[in-house]
Amino acid sequence: MPRQLIVTALVTAIAATMPLVAAAQPPITPEPPIDPIACGWWGCTDQAPVLPVAIPDAVALPESPPGGWSADDPPPRSELLYWHDFDSDGVVNWADNCVIVPNSDQAAAIRPANAADPVNPSSHALATAWKASNPGAMYRVSDELGEACSNYNDNWRRTMVAFRVSSNDRKRDIFKFLGQGGPMFGENTLTLAVPTCSRLDTVMNILEWGLHIPEGLIANALKALLTPAITDHFGCSTGILARLAEELGQLVWAGKRLYTPTNEGGAITNRFFAPVTEVGVFDPLIKAMPWLFPGGTGQTVQGRVRNDAVSPWDGRNSIAIDWRDVSDTGIGLRGNRWPITDQSLSELLNAMIGVGQVAGPGIEGQIIRALPIALGNIMKMIPIIRDLDVQYLIYDSCRALQEGFTPCTAEIALRRPADGATRWYQEGWMPFSTVDPDILHQTAWELSHFNEMQPAFYNLPSNVGIDN
Repeated sequence: MPRQLIVTALVTAIAATMPLVAAAQPPITPEPPIDPIACGWWGCTDQAPVLPVAIPDAVALPESPPGGWSADDPPPRSELLYWHDFDSDGVVNWADNCVIVPNSDQAAAIRPANAADPVNPSSHALATAWKASNPGAMYRVSDELGEACSNYNDNWRRTMVAFRVSSNDRKRDIFKFLGQGGPMFGENTLTLAVPTCSRLDTVMNILEWGLHIPEGLIANALKALLTPAITDHFGCSTGILARLAEELGQLVWAGKRLYTPTNEGGAITNRFFAPVTEVGVFDPLIKAMPWLFPGGTGQTVQGRVRNDAVSPWDGRNSIAIDWRDVSDTGIGLRGNRWPITDQSLSELLNAMIGVGQVAGPGIEGQIIRALPIALGNIMKMIPIIRDLDVQYLIYDSCRALQEGFTPCTAEIALRRPADGATRWYQEGWMPFSTVDPDILHQTAWELSHFNEMQPAFYNLPSNVGIDN
């Protein structure tokens, strides 16, 4: 079956499951107070996470002229990624107005007459203020973009797709090229996100390490045993099975909602189950279970966004989305505080049991109560799960690429209580957009722009195989 037919059938099937996704944004509860400062293995919750990996000394970013870099006053050649050409369109990265979308003509974005800002006013104000203070940054506001990736039409989606179909190594280079976290995301901003894996063998390496098995023993054996005809479909950048997982994952984990109104940080929640909680036809269900959806949305426990983090790849600034400092808003855990990170696996299973214990009365409460309690208790009885009872930290490290688009790398730190050993892994990516959070709009665009979903459109190889 041709690849185009497979992808078209896949996206059509997904679109058919959510015909009534509402453009209107659900109401939002006020930002709750920050929990008391708590300290654990990964540092204290009033600071960026402390990682069990050597952070390199950051090389200071070059100071640019007041108006930014130009042909007469270019950045230093020591910034190698500035002088690379990610999209092979003949324009070096620092000068390219669509840095990962080919546009050799460099045609500027056309802002239609009387067009509104492409993102909400708060987000736009933060973006323009940040870029004015950092004129040499590789981040681009809307009016600095080219027409090929413009926020004034749907071409901004090309930037998101170009990132998704890049190999993991290229994603890392794009992230390092940016060098700074960039502006925050704006007050009461809903995002569209696509959970994206990094390398499939990384998941196996995490399990091997947790089980005290030499890292690579199982993963390398599987890679040697399986043929490319199988492994190519699992490639994280363009494998058809990875693509299926991304599209389905987007339905469950659609993005985030951000409260923060400043470039200093603020609060955030996950945006879960959007096709259910943001579709009008399900309003009676949500209203019938206020104990599960007290805000009328699928938002879950709250984390913090901070701009004082650094990346272990280059020691330079990044934005951290930190889930250690959480509130009991979102899923009805009033009076309980179970972090979704900075804990052990058994504590996470206890949190699953706790979700069941707060379920409301009636038959729907009994059903929802039974499943997490049963799963939590059963999983705690499985020997291999008990052996994986490591302490872990999950967080996102973000750098903004262009106004409305911020790629984040999902990272995990682990500690084995048995021997005190620690490890750090880059486990995936979370590229997300604030231009248009509607999943149905993204699905419709993908159906009508099949060629633009392919690596070749962005001058990239197919990037097949589980190492990509």
